[in-house]
Amino acid sequence: MIYILTGMAKTGKSILATTLSKETGYSITSTDHIMMMFHKANPSLGINANESDPSVSKALEPYIRAWIETLIQNKENQIIEGVHFLTSFSRELLDTYPKDIKILYLGYKDWTPQEKMDDLIKYKNHTKNCWYAHYNNEELLKLTHYLIEESKKLFDEVQAYHLDYVEAHNIVVQSHMIMRRLLKK
Repeated sequence: MIYILTGMAKTGKSILATTLSKETGYSITSTDHIMMMFHKANPSLGINANESDPSVSKALEPYIRAWIETLIQNKENQIIEGVHFLTSFSRELLDTYPKDIKILYLGYKDWTPQEKMDDLIKYKNHTKNCWYAHYNNEELLKLTHYLIEESKKLFDEVQAYHLDYVEAHNIVVQSHMIMRRLLKK
C-alpha cells in the first residue's frame, strides 16, 4: 500500500507520517527531498525549489508517477508526505491504482490567521523545516492570511475531485482518528 499525506504546508504531515510509519512499519519519503535532489543535481530539469508549490508539483509529476508505478509493480509499501500533489494528479493516481493507494489531504480552512500564526509560533522550534522562523509578526500574519485562503481553495478542489480531506486542528490529538481512517480496508 502507498499512503500519500499531502495538502497545505505546516499541517502536521510529517508528524502524521511518523505515526503511520510506527503503525505500519513502512518507510517515509518526503517530496521536499525529491524536489531538492532534482533542484540541486540537475537544474536543467526545470525543478526550481524557489517556485510556487503548484509549479514545482507539476514539474515533479512525471518523476513521482514513475516512482509510484515502480513501487506498485514491485509490491512495495511506502508513505509519501509533502505538498507536491495537485488534486488532478491525485485523482489520476487513485483512478489508476484504486487498491494500491490512499491519499489524504490536510488543511486549515477554518482557522483564523491569528490562530494559525499562534500555532506556527508555538511549534517553530519543533519543526524540521522552519522556513518562516525569521518572519516578524506582521509578515507571519500576512503569510497565515495567504495560507488560509490557499487552504480554502484546496478544500474546494479536493471536494471537486472527491478526495479525502481532514481539517488539521491538532494533528497529535487527531492522529488516532486519522490512523483508523487510513488503515481501514
